[in-house]
Order: sequence, then structure tokens, then C-alpha cells
Amino acid sequence: MASIERRTRKSVSGKTSKSYRVRFRDHCGALRERNFQLKSEANAFVESLSRMRDEEHPDYAGMTTFGAIADKFLDACEKGRDGRLPVTLSTLRGHRTMLRRHIHPFIGTKKLRNITPSTVNSLVEHLVAACPSRVSAAKNLTLAKAVFAYAHRHGYIDKNPAKGTTITIDLRERRSGKLKCFEEHEATAMLQAADRLESHSNDKVAKAWRRYRVMTHILFHTGIRVSELLGLSKSSFDFAANTVEVSERVDAWRNIDPPKSAHGCRIIPVHEDVMTLARNYLLQHPHELAFANTKGEPLSPRNLRRDMWDRLLREAGVRTLGFHAARHYFASALIKSGANLLEIKTLMGHHKAEFTHDKYGHWIDDQGIRSAEIASFVSRQLRTNTTPNDIQKPKR
Repeated sequence: MASIERRTRKSVSGKTSKSYRVRFRDHCGALRERNFQLKSEANAFVESLSRMRDEEHPDYAGMTTFGAIADKFLDACEKGRDGRLPVTLSTLRGHRTMLRRHIHPFIGTKKLRNITPSTVNSLVEHLVAACPSRVSAAKNLTLAKAVFAYAHRHGYIDKNPAKGTTITIDLRERRSGKLKCFEEHEATAMLQAADRLESHSNDKVAKAWRRYRVMTHILFHTGIRVSELLGLSKSSFDFAANTVEVSERVDAWRNIDPPKSAHGCRIIPVHEDVMTLARNYLLQHPHELAFANTKGEPLSPRNLRRDMWDRLLREAGVRTLGFHAARHYFASALIKSGANLLEIKTLMGHHKAEFTHDKYGHWIDDQGIRSAEIASFVSRQLRTNTTPNDIQKPKR
């Protein structure tokens, strides 16, 4: 929508003149302006802009609800919006879920032209109250802001009513919630259970666990995501260097894609015993995909949870936690070993060190390993370099 601004100017001779400036956005989204001597001319120009927009965007006059634009936004995401790569199916599914559960019930039927910053502030209050956490509310708001930005960029609205709106997340609140992570004795029990199941008296069970045993050890010794585990191929294993390279992942629909970000592509050092276990398995495995079904196709993450993970939890007698608990165990082991934040970030495949610190920073504080080392180092430096005679009294 265009806006009309009245302007008053004084000439050198002292004569006052009035004009009317119309600010509007063209079809490319660029901000433009035109000046008119009469207000009636400015109003006529604004009306012509409205007619032109209705002809260019048939949806604009009638179906320009937030829900309709959100559907266009999702279609663009699926194809690759505004020069970006297409989003993964799991990301698209997450967007649809957030819109359906929390955003559409509040503003889905509202016309974009009627949504103001006050409406967005009410949406923020709704999200904070309806979502299970402020982190979840912030994610929903980020999605809503992306839809508004898309509408603004493509000329459906002249101003973005959500610009500058945020939901503040208290890091103390985020860190107060403990991550669901296996303890060391639980991780050991699961690895031992996997070893026992490979020697099961039932040949069918033993055959399945020749593969599942290797997968279990890799999960705990590398901290990779289960989707990345299923995307490993024979060429991912470097037995000379004892490393595993992560370069692909398998989504919930068994599609093989690159990791969601470039930071997910990484090389992880692995203990030689685990590499020997993997080599013995892969020598008898006929397919290029390291953990494939009999047809050489990717395994289903859902079926893997049922056939491997749930059986392993029962056999080990540990808490019922998901695959990600093994990943958190690996992170805790890195922290205990004294790895620095950048090393942990790289091995975990995180996009930012800040994210790693927000996720695992409280463990670093709890362990006190790095803090103790720093305090000891500072104390030694002070004792070595400073004596009571070196301290000068302040001049009066």
C-alpha cells in the first residue's frame, strides 16, 4: 500500500508552497516516490496503483490472507525461493506443522493488509503462551517473519509488520533443562549388549546384529546423527587414517541428500578397534551404501528405531532415550577429554561455536575442566612473575 505525505516548503522570498509526496514500491519491491501539487492528484495516483496491483496479483484483492501467502511461501521453499537451494522434505514438513499448530489458528485467515505491528505483537504473546518453550515460540516467530518478508519482497505488502519483532530467549532457562544423555555406564552397557546380540543363538538375530553392532559402535564413537549414519558409504571409511567422512544423509523418506549445511560435512577420527570392526563387516557387505537393505537401498530411520534401538535398550537395561542421546554422550566425552569449543563444534558438525556453547556450555561449567586449567595457569603465572616487592604502592 502506498502512503501520502504532505510537504510544506518556504522559498527564498518567504512564499510558502505545499505538495504531496506518494511513497510506494514497484513490481520489483524497490521503494519509489512521486510528488504532486494537489492532494486529489496524489489520491488518484494511489488508486491507480491499487488497480494495477490487483490486476498483477489477482490474489491481492480477494485471497491475500496470511494463509494463502504462506502456501505460496512453502511452494517457493520447495522449489528454492529467491535464489536459495530447495529445502529438504523434513524442513518443509516442520514448516507446515508449525503453521498448522500455532500460526494459522491466530492469523491464518487475516488479510495481509489488515495485519499491523500490533497484530504481530499479539501473535508473539500467543506463541509464548501456546508453545512448549520460548525456544519453540522463537522458531515459530522466525517462520512467520519469513512469510511476511516473502510477501513484502514480492509486492503483496508495502511494509513488513513483523520487522524487528523478536522473542528473547533466556540462556539460563535454556541451560537449566538437562539434555537427555546416556551416562558412561549406560553407554558401556549398550555396547556390550550389541556385542552379545551378535553372538545370539538365533541365526537370524545374529545376522542382523552383525550390522547393528557396527552401527551402534559408530554412533557412540563418532557422535554422528542417525541420518548421517545411514548415509555412510564404503568410501566414507578411510582405514589408513582411521577416519569416517560425513558427506550425505538419509531423510525420513529414505532419500539421500547432502547435510543440511556445509558444516555437516566433516571428517571424524575413529578408534582403530571400531574401524577394524567396520572393515570386517564391510568386506562381507555387497553394496556401496554401508548400511543398506538387501536391495542396496537406505534403511528406514523409523524401522531402525524399532528393530535395532528399542531392542538394544531392552537388552542393556538402560533408560529409554533416543538416538540423539548417543550423540550427546559423545559431546560429553569430548568435554571430559579437554577438547576446546572449536574442536567440539567441528566434530559435532554445528554451524556456529555459539550454538555449541549454548547446547553444551553448562556441561563445560559443570565439569570445570577448562575452568580449573585456566585458573591454575593464571595462578602459576602470577606466582612466577609477581612477588610482593614487585607491587608498587599508588602515588599520592
